[in-house]
Amino acid sequence: MLYSPEWEINFIDDWERAREAIDNLLTCALVAVDTETAGWQYGSNRLCLAQFSSEEIRTNYIFDCIALENCSDLFKPVIESKEVKKVAHNVSFEYKIFESLGLELKNYECTLELAKKIRPHLDGFRLSTLTEHFLGYSLDKSLQTSDWSRRPLSDSQILYAASDAEVTYKIFVILKSIKDKLDYTLSQDIDGLLKSFKELTLKRADLIKPIFDELSDVDYLLEEIKQRVKVLLPKYDNYYENEYGSARLQEVRKTEVSIELLKKKYPEIADQVIEPYVKRDKLKAIWREFNLSPSLMEELIIDVGKNFRLQIEVKD
Repeated sequence: MLYSPEWEINFIDDWERAREAIDNLLTCALVAVDTETAGWQYGSNRLCLAQFSSEEIRTNYIFDCIALENCSDLFKPVIESKEVKKVAHNVSFEYKIFESLGLELKNYECTLELAKKIRPHLDGFRLSTLTEHFLGYSLDKSLQTSDWSRRPLSDSQILYAASDAEVTYKIFVILKSIKDKLDYTLSQDIDGLLKSFKELTLKRADLIKPIFDELSDVDYLLEEIKQRVKVLLPKYDNYYENEYGSARLQEVRKTEVSIELLKKKYPEIADQVIEPYVKRDKLKAIWREFNLSPSLMEELIIDVGKNFRLQIEVKD
């Protein structure tokens, strides 16, 4: 069954209603955040929609960022609030989007990372996968790459935007409940922790013993099949599909920051980021500190080779 939002959907394209919505969101302890962008195909991301959902007010606010234009001051109270916890799926994307508006996302958690930590053996960690596992519904992702800059938006697009934010909120609540229950064990002193470690080690061995050999066989075959498919795919232009599924071999560019170029072009920065090689995250942080254009950093990036990433999807 396809997921349909339970909470009110409030599409906002004027400033008066937008400010009222932000005031309402500031009364919430937890808010799910999602965004829709355009231009990603061309290496840029123009913010078109920003969705904020909370069960506390049972509302999905969908802000039309094209109609509202500069939304930085509007979103700042919520995005930078230390009291309102924000949750997003793959929060690094939202972090970068709001960072492009001059905002710093604070007090946030990520359903993608939390799911990997709490349920690492799931088949995947896409929002649609987590929706099926935790909520028992399918999530229509066919509109994910639609043109979000087009106006007016269709009813289906608005429904899609609201659904993504709402399920993110619900999934986080479930994951957090599981984590809190499990973390109760961690509140013990060191004697209690070592006792629990022993008990859990024995429990895990007992649980896996009946299926250990069969599971090992399956894991071995899955890995070997991946390696053999990877060898065969170049004969089919790196893509093959049949009634069972599809396999794709994607070429991935391997790059690194050239220390020589960094020393030559930006000697005042070089000493702060070479340790003994350049970490990109630290370089980006120093870059912002010196107010340098991000495009200039591309001058330091050099190709060091390529590899191929295998992606296999199984059909229902």
